[in-house]
This record gives sequence, structure tokens and C-alpha cells, in this order.
Amino acid sequence: MLEVLHVSGHAFVAIGRASFERGLRVNEREALVTAMMGPDADPDKRRFVERQLPRKALPPEQVEVPAFLLGREPLPFARATTMATSTLQDLGWPEALGDDNDWQSFLTRLPDGLRRPTEDE
Repeated sequence: MLEVLHVSGHAFVAIGRASFERGLRVNEREALVTAMMGPDADPDKRRFVERQLPRKALPPEQVEVPAFLLGREPLPFARATTMATSTLQDLGWPEALGDDNDWQSFLTRLPDGLRRPTEDE
């Protein structure tokens, strides 16, 4: 595994290009519900959960993910500021931020092109 160390001391791991199938096939629905509820779930509750998974809501599709770098551990705001090429406004811990605007403000201030991983990554 290739690891890259930023001058701030934050380690990044290289994740290679990959592809996978995302989604849910019709014949996998029962196994998913069983995994969610257990094999001895109440039949009425089980039917309710099954109805929450629409037949065509999660069609399988092939996804290609290009290679990327991922932080070995979460990037604390204090370290993000040491990686910046310009001064960042101290927004505190993003978990404590109130709404989506605060989150977006924090994310746009990440230095040097850093970003959160995508769902596929």
C-alpha cells in the first residue's frame, strides 16, 4: 500500500482504480430484509420493511471509481489549517456546525483541493 505523508504530518493512502456493481437485484431483496431484521422478525413488520424497498429504486449499475488519495485518519480542523496555503477562518469542529450552509462553508475552505470522499469512493 502506497502512503503519502503531507508536510503537516497528515498521512494519505493511495486507493487504486476499481469498479463495482452498486444497487439491488430483485432476488437480493429478501436477503437484505433478513439481514436488517433477523430471521425471526414479526411477519407484519417484515412486510412493512419489504414495502419500503421499491422494486426499481435500486437498479444494479456498474460504477467506475478512479484512483484517489484518502486520509489514513479523519482530518481535524486544526491540522487542516496547518496544510493550508492561506489562512482559514476557524470554524471549529464541523460536527458542531448548525446547518448545510455552515458545512458547505467549511468544505470550501479545505486547503489544496482536499474534499470529502464521494459515496462511491
